[in-house]
Parts: sequence; structure tokens; C-alpha cells
Amino acid sequence: MGLREIIFRPSVFKDESKLDIHYVPPRLPHREEQLKQLLALFSSVLINPGSKACRAVLLGSTGTGKTAVALKLGEVMAEEARRIKVNLRYVYLNTRVLKDGREVLNSVLTALIPSFPRRGLSYVDMLKALWHCLEQGDLQLILTLDEAHYLMARQVKDVVYDLSRIHEQFRGAKRLHLILISRDESFLESLDKASQSTFKASIVRFNKYGMEELYDIVSERVEEAFQPNAVSREVIRMIADLASPWGDARYALELAWRAGKYADVEGLDQVLLEHVRKAKAEIHPEIRREELYALSLHQRLLLLAVARYFKRVEQAYASFEALMKDYRLICEEYEVKPSDEVVEDLYALHSQGLIVIKEGQVGLLDAPASMLEQALVELLNTGRLRWPA
Repeated sequence: MGLREIIFRPSVFKDESKLDIHYVPPRLPHREEQLKQLLALFSSVLINPGSKACRAVLLGSTGTGKTAVALKLGEVMAEEARRIKVNLRYVYLNTRVLKDGREVLNSVLTALIPSFPRRGLSYVDMLKALWHCLEQGDLQLILTLDEAHYLMARQVKDVVYDLSRIHEQFRGAKRLHLILISRDESFLESLDKASQSTFKASIVRFNKYGMEELYDIVSERVEEAFQPNAVSREVIRMIADLASPWGDARYALELAWRAGKYADVEGLDQVLLEHVRKAKAEIHPEIRREELYALSLHQRLLLLAVARYFKRVEQAYASFEALMKDYRLICEEYEVKPSDEVVEDLYALHSQGLIVIKEGQVGLLDAPASMLEQALVELLNTGRLRWPA
């Protein structure tokens, strides 16, 4: 079969973007209550604009619907704002890819003003520019900072404080409203006491999904993403069963997507149970493509050292010194100079949930060392992770 035929041959997919983690479906099964809570917390933005600075913290493990609910809030609020003629903007940022406060502010300003200069302004100047933009445009801004624990890990907590207090600093109406998303509330301890108190009063919790809930979620996405009759109820049930120990809808949807790719590779018009088994063998819920992509070079090399150590040695924890030997060998392998910020990078990996540091020892969480090693080697060697083929 020629390359053109491979590209344009029939697919089991109708619209595979409907399985993307950033897609917000028309309905959010089993997250209606969380959406209602969030709408209640932010209702004053529309009812009495400028009267109150609204805050919320969305807490839950990966794949529990936090991001989807936050984005759905943005859709609903924007639609209602247009209806009642309130000037409102919703901006979503994933802070995993933003290294400091300037990058956070620059990303917000660029979202509001596409022509905003990306360089040349100080942090304070950007904060002033943001306030000027809100005031001059009589604008209400709802800003969501996803994976906010990354900011705390990089000691970028000041930007959260400054954004939450911007109306006090510039003595104006309350125009900026914040949503922070994280896996657990421990990151809040990095904030000042006043900010902790404000955010802890507005926590919305997301429990892990049960098997039947995952079945409902996958069923609805399959209907949107796949051709009619391409995915049977048995396949959906297997996907829900496999994802249920983690309660992770994101993992379930990735299983569905990869299984569909295997069906396409084989030229079939249906996804089979065997395709799901193959997909499960290729991915693990604790190994996230997007998290590995976001790591710096030396964080990837360090994580590879951790993976190789625990693949070789049957123990729960390793000393820094033991890992450094592997890290230096890997640096030689990839012909790069070892970093001077190894300890900082290890703690960054810890804060991101990729490793655990306990009493000066490093451990690997649930991800199998061999699978993590394979993913990192592919990423380091080719710049991408392997797709079904």
C-alpha cells in the first residue's frame, strides 16, 4: 500500500479530536454537581460585575474532569455574558509550560491583546499593563491556572498573590477572578496565610470516577469520535474496566484512541478487544505524554537515570549518590554536560508526581521502570513518543 493510500484510506474515526484532553463535550457526565458549585462561586461576576473577586480551587487526581469543568464554566459564563452584555473574557493557562511569573503575565496579556509585545517589559510593567487592559476595556477576566502546583515548585507563588490582589494594588473594581487547578491542596501551603484562607474557602473536589461512570463517559465520546458501529459495547466495557482502578477518564480516552489507531493500521472497520489489549500494553496511566514533553532536557535525563536504576535494582528507594552515577553516565551517552541544578530538578520531578522523595531517598511511583525508560529514550532520541504502527 502506498503512502497516499495509507493517509486517505477509510478510518474507524469520524472525528478523533473528540478524544483530545482539551476537547469540552456538550455534556459532562457525572460532573454536573461540580459545575454547579463553580457557577455558584462565580455568579457575582455576571450579577454584579466588579463587586467581588471570585476564587476557586479545583482538586482531584489526574483524569477526574477538573480541566473540562473549568473550561465548561468559561463557555457558560461567556455565553451568558454576551446575552446580558457584560464584557467578560475567559483565559485558560497550563502553568506546566510557564517557567516564571513574567511568562504567566505575558501569556495572559497575549490572550487578551494578540499584538502585545512579547519582550522588553518587566514583571511590574506587565502587571500594570494587565490592570490597564482590564480598566480601559471595562473587562471582567476569569483566569484559570491549571496544574498550579508547578508554579509553587518553581517558586513562582508571587504571581498568584499579585493576581489575586491586583485590585488592591491598583485600587479599582474587582475585575480579575482566579481558578487554580491541582491534584491536592498541599500546594496551597506555599501561599501566604491570607491567600490560603481565601482559596481554601472555595475548594471544589473531584473524586475518581467509578467503572460505570467511566463507561458512560467513554460511551458518549465514542459516539462523537468514531464511525457508527465501529466500537462495540464490549470494547467500551473493557476500556472502562481497565481504567477503573485509577478512576481516570483521560487514560480511558487514550486507550480508546490508541485502540482505534490499531484498527486503522490493520485496515478494519471495527475496534476489537485485542486492539484495546495492545493499547494497554503500550501505555500506563502514570506515564503522561504531555508531562514528559514539558520536562527540560536535564529533567528527562534525570528521570531516565531513575528509571534505569530501578529497572536494574530491586529496591523501593535509592540514594541521591547512586542516582548521580547513572545520571552522569547518561549525560556522557547523550554528550551533554551534567547540570549544576540536579537537586532542584529532582525536587521539580517530585512536585510533578513523577518521582517521590522521602527522607533524602528517591523512589519511583506506579509507572513501570521499563516503560518509563522506553518512553524517555524515544523522546530523547526522536523528540516524540511512539504511536501505534
